[in-house]
Amino acid sequence: RLADRPEEVTCPRIVTGTRSERQLSQVPVSTEVLRQEDMQLRAVADLSQAAELINGLRVESNCQNCNTSEVQLLGLPGAYNQILFDGIPLMSTLGSVYGLEQVPSAFVERIEVVKGGGSSLYGPGAVAGVVNLIVRRPSQSGGQVRASQDNYRGTPMRNVDARVDATGLNGRLALSVLAQRSRNDGIDVNGDGYTEIARKDLKVGGLQAWFNPGPDTVLHADFQYTDEARRGGNLLDRPEHLTNIAESLRTRYQRGSLSWQQILDERSDLRIAYAFADIARNSFYGGLGEIETDPSAPGYDPSQLDPAVDGSAASTSYRQYGRTTNPLHYLDAQYNLRRGEHALAMGAQIKEESLRDVGRDATGRELVTLADDTFRNLGVFVQDEWALDQDTDLVLGVRADKSSELDSVVWSPRVALAWQATPAVKWRAALSSGFRAPEAFSEDVHVENLGGEPVRIRNADGLAEERAYTAMLGVAWRSSPQQPVWQWDATASFT
Repeated sequence: RLADRPEEVTCPRIVTGTRSERQLSQVPVSTEVLRQEDMQLRAVADLSQAAELINGLRVESNCQNCNTSEVQLLGLPGAYNQILFDGIPLMSTLGSVYGLEQVPSAFVERIEVVKGGGSSLYGPGAVAGVVNLIVRRPSQSGGQVRASQDNYRGTPMRNVDARVDATGLNGRLALSVLAQRSRNDGIDVNGDGYTEIARKDLKVGGLQAWFNPGPDTVLHADFQYTDEARRGGNLLDRPEHLTNIAESLRTRYQRGSLSWQQILDERSDLRIAYAFADIARNSFYGGLGEIETDPSAPGYDPSQLDPAVDGSAASTSYRQYGRTTNPLHYLDAQYNLRRGEHALAMGAQIKEESLRDVGRDATGRELVTLADDTFRNLGVFVQDEWALDQDTDLVLGVRADKSSELDSVVWSPRVALAWQATPAVKWRAALSSGFRAPEAFSEDVHVENLGGEPVRIRNADGLAEERAYTAMLGVAWRSSPQQPVWQWDATASFT
């Protein structure tokens, strides 16, 4: 029976693989873990740096001027994996573009990564896998302040973050206040006048609170506010529309959640959570192009820099500003029931996300609506963790999702098998599925807008979901099951 399994002393308890708390060595689904101690040892400041420390994850920069980055998992780009906060997907369509750099490592106790299709538990977007950020509940009052500076080509890149923890009511109340500030000037690596590293000023503040009204109840609330300005291109001291190329963004991003966890009896428990994210972003994508901007250079034509002159380069770039809003709401409920050899989990999630993108001129006047859509998804799932015997676990799960962009229900099955061959060796195998529903993505709009012609993007009727299946086989060796000194893992996957 599940309750009869011996627990390890040093192995952390994780939740992502099965949406239930398990010892890392006992979980039937292969899970990679990066602890807060590992991040501190390497002076990691944010999620984009932490992801590089996890086997199989790669952070890729997609733009020279604005330095967008994404986590690639199993070789698939960022749109095909889910980034979760305590099991809740709070990275919206727009938030995922720069969100990796906007999550301070001080917010996170550990990062759990499950590779392969995860839509059976987490819904649309979990095609290549999930990256779950687990927050840290303080056990005592205290705090820390960290400061660092990297110098690249003589340009300082500074970061300061702080965390203050407080506990009270005999441990029933815990509170954390966090803040971070990161700054650097634009850096031109090859001397061509254009930045390879964008100028950035990031400010983040957050609050997390836990309260236990009784021994079987936990209330958790968190809130984070981000204010970031970044700009790349050339002539950073001029207005964006008077440069040859500029990509400039001012983002205000707030997110938060409220959850209630209740132990009903010794065999069952319930969790209900509401979460939101809201992004407002002012942007500029474009510029004058090949127009000469140096008054002393041959071919300089001041009329090309005058927005009032019809047909001038500036008359076009003057209209390449924009504003995007992207609110997201998420409701999650899960019920767990343990009966002998079975641990059943069942739940439902409702997600609603809106995206509105408008073109503006330099004065802020709205010119055209580029995108204005709302996406909804309802998902229900059931999963059984079945202890076949003392050494063998079988996981069977299925989920049904109905997206507002699809005519039919999407089914996502999952099966996993774990076998403790010896006290030191464990084999894991899994077949999982993932899907991605159609959506109008704001960055698609801006790519088209770089040429100066605004393009309205919408989903066509009758679109189908993207779907993927992943097969995985892995083996793990621990020198000691209870307190391993040496460990070795290998996993092969095919998607």
